[in-house]
Amino acid sequence: MTRLVTMTRLVTLQVLKRINSEIEARRKAGENLPPPPKTAIAGPEYFGLNQPEVHRQTLSLSLSCEKEREEKTAPIEVSLMRSQ
Repeated sequence: MTRLVTMTRLVTLQVLKRINSEIEARRKAGENLPPPPKTAIAGPEYFGLNQPEVHRQTLSLSLSCEKEREEKTAPIEVSLMRSQ
C-alpha cells in the first residue's frame, strides 16, 4: 500500500502543478484572476483519488508496470545465468 500512497501523492502533485500553471497562463494572457493559492497541498481526497475504484485502477496499473518491468529484465537474467 505504500507504493499506492506514493503514486497517489505524485498524481496529486501533478494535478496541482497543472492547475497552478493554468492559472498563471491565464493571468499572463490578461484574465483577471487571483494568483494560485498558497495553501497547504490538497490531499488525494480533494481530487477523488481515495475512491475505491480509483485505488483498484491505480494498483492494477502499478502491478502491470511492475510485471512489465520484470518481463523486460527476465531475459537478461536468464542469459547471464546460461553463460556461467
